[in-house]
Amino acid sequence: MADFSFLELSYDPAVYSTENISNDLIKLGFIHRSQHKMGQVGFWNHRECIFLLRKTTSNRMPYISGLGVLGSIEDINTFDAKFDGTSDFFKIENSFGINTYIIQENQIDPDIENSYTIVNSTTPSMSAFKNFTGIKLNIFNNEILKHFSELGFSYTDVSDNYSKFVSPNKKFTIMCSKSVHEDKGVPTILVDTHDVFKATAFFVSNNLEIPTFDLTNQQSLGKLDFKINAYNCKAWGNEQSYTIENFLGNVFGSLDIIFRQRKQYLHIQETTLDSYYANETR
Repeated sequence: MADFSFLELSYDPAVYSTENISNDLIKLGFIHRSQHKMGQVGFWNHRECIFLLRKTTSNRMPYISGLGVLGSIEDINTFDAKFDGTSDFFKIENSFGINTYIIQENQIDPDIENSYTIVNSTTPSMSAFKNFTGIKLNIFNNEILKHFSELGFSYTDVSDNYSKFVSPNKKFTIMCSKSVHEDKGVPTILVDTHDVFKATAFFVSNNLEIPTFDLTNQQSLGKLDFKINAYNCKAWGNEQSYTIENFLGNVFGSLDIIFRQRKQYLHIQETTLDSYYANETR
């Protein structure tokens, strides 16, 4: 079980207005697809990237508060998941601040769920993003290790700085920082795109902030170097195996998004992730 489905994004309207976060999502290419009839949560998507947007009274800037995974009644019973009436999903409780929702197969299509109202089912999705591929989590402990291991994620002790959890279908990675952070939440979302250059142009046209990188010592990807330099993207690898990436900082006022185009470059690397937080890039 536990194949990744969506990220939960929470916001407090008293801190960051509903209008602001809706406009931010629209600028990123997300479309409001459905809203729970209780009004606290709704689904937004951009291709396979899905946010469950939750309204809270957290007194915080918008933050990643959970993730959804596909499961069964047996999984719900095994993990003693509790029913959440605001979303109609079962939730596994924990103390590290990332809710885990178990989504059953018959809940994937919002038309089946009487508790959700369709907002927009006809507008075609944008194509700058493809799918969420990971998050950085600024905490690691034994509870997290037990939680995600029991969900079926494979665990790797990457280095002195990171531990890694990979979903069963190998499409979603959680990079847990072992360093001490004041904010122990999720500062960074990682997203795959079919074309990092078109995605960069799309976000620039929507007046989203993208930093300027020093590409002096960048690895060469041969024929792609011209585009990489023109769009000021980061790149690692070679012509046969590479990741070409760009960066959206302070999205929703508090989150960063790394979007990347890959070829035979399967894993999220510690060095590429940390490079965005070196002094020269911020």
